[in-house]
Amino acid sequence: MIWRVNSLLSFVLFAGTAYSQDSLSLQDVVTATLKNNYNIQIQGLFTEQNASLATKGQAGYFPSVTLNGNGSYSKNNTRLEFAGGLPTVERDGAENTAIGANIGLNYTLFNGFGRVSTYKNLQNQYQLSLLQSRLVSENSVMEAIAAVLQVEQLYVQKKLAIENIQISKERLEYSNYRKETGVGNSIEVSAAQVDLGTDSLALIQIENSLNKELNKLKVLLGVNIETELKIKNEVPVPVLGSNEEIKNSIQNNTQILIAQINQVMALENTKLANSRRLPVLSINLNYGYNSSQNGAGIILAQQTDGLSGSASLSLPIFNGLQLATAIKNTKIQEQVAQLTKQNTELQVQQLLMDALLDQKVLEESILLQEKRESLAALNVTRSLEAFKNGQLRYTEVRENQLSLLQSRLAITQSRLNLVLLRYQMLRLSGKLLN
Repeated sequence: MIWRVNSLLSFVLFAGTAYSQDSLSLQDVVTATLKNNYNIQIQGLFTEQNASLATKGQAGYFPSVTLNGNGSYSKNNTRLEFAGGLPTVERDGAENTAIGANIGLNYTLFNGFGRVSTYKNLQNQYQLSLLQSRLVSENSVMEAIAAVLQVEQLYVQKKLAIENIQISKERLEYSNYRKETGVGNSIEVSAAQVDLGTDSLALIQIENSLNKELNKLKVLLGVNIETELKIKNEVPVPVLGSNEEIKNSIQNNTQILIAQINQVMALENTKLANSRRLPVLSINLNYGYNSSQNGAGIILAQQTDGLSGSASLSLPIFNGLQLATAIKNTKIQEQVAQLTKQNTELQVQQLLMDALLDQKVLEESILLQEKRESLAALNVTRSLEAFKNGQLRYTEVRENQLSLLQSRLAITQSRLNLVLLRYQMLRLSGKLLN
C-alpha cells in the first residue's frame, strides 16, 4: 500500500517550476515555522510562565519570612503634671525618638493536604501548557504544509496555464491559416483570439493567487512581507506505517493527551476541595527589637528585645454549605472531564477512520484521472490536426482543450490532497512534529 501511494504521488516531486538551491524545501518551511511563528513564540512564553509557577514554593510548602522596621521622631513643647506630689515637668523642644525592627516567620504545618493537591495541579498546569504549545505548533505546521501544497498547486496551475496558452496560440495560427486558405472564416479567428485572451487572463489570476499564498506563508514563517520567497518543487510523502499501527498510536494525539491532563486536574481539584474539611495548623515566630528616647517624663529611655511565638488551629464547622457546594461542583467537573476525554477519543478515531477511507478513494480516483488525462491529451492532439484539415469545428477543439486542462488540474489537486491527508493522519497519530 505504501509503495502504491508513493507511486501515485511521484508526480508531485516534479511538479511546478524548478528553483535554485536557495529555495526552501518543505522541511525548511516546517523548521522556520517552529522557530519563527509568532503564535508558537507567544504560547512558548505562556509555557515558560507556567514552568516558573510549578514549584513547591508556589504551592505553600515553604514558610514566609518577613522583616519589618520602624522609626519616629518628634519635637514638642511638653508639660507633665504627676500625682503624688511629684514636681511638674515642663520642657520646651523636648525630643522623642523611637526605632524598632522585627523579623517574623509564618508557616502552615498542615492544611488538610491542600498544598499537595495544589502542587500537583501546578505541575499538571505546566504539562497542560506544554501540550497546548504542542497543539499550537501542530496547527501552525499544518497551516504551513497546506500553504506549501497550495503554492505547489498554483505552480502547477501556472505551468498548465502557460501550456494552455501555447495550445490557444497554435489554434489561432491554424485559424489564420484556414482563413487564408479559404477553408475557415473570421469568426474562427475572432473566437481563437477571445479564447487566447481568456487563457492569458487566467494566467494573470493564477499569478495573483500565487503571490497571495506566498504572502500567507510569510506570515506563518514570521518573515517580512517584502521578503522574496521561493519554494522547492519537492513535496516529500510522509511514511505512516500500517493502518493498524496508525490506529494504535492515536493515544499520542495531542487533543487526547490534553483531555487526559484535564481529567487528572479535575480529580486533584476534588481532593483540594475536600482538604478544606480538615483542620489548619499554623505557627508564628517573631523576634523584635524596640528602643525609644523621651525628652520629657519619668522614663527617659526604654529598650526591649526578645522572641515570641504563637500557634493557631482552625477547623471549619459550617459556612453556609459553601464547601459542600464546592465539593459537589468539583465532582461534577470530574464527570465532565471524563466524558470530554471519551468524546475526544471517539472523535479522533472517527477522523482517522474517515482519513483512511478518503485515502482509499483518492488513490482510486488518481488512477482513473491518469487514464482520463492521457485520453484528453490524445484528443487535443488529434482535434488540432483535424481542425487544421477542416474536419472539426473550433468549438470542439476548445472543448477538448479545456477538458485536458481540467483533467491535469484535477489529477494534480488529487495528488496534493492525498499528501495533505497523509500529513493530517500523521498529526492524528501524534507524530507530526517527530
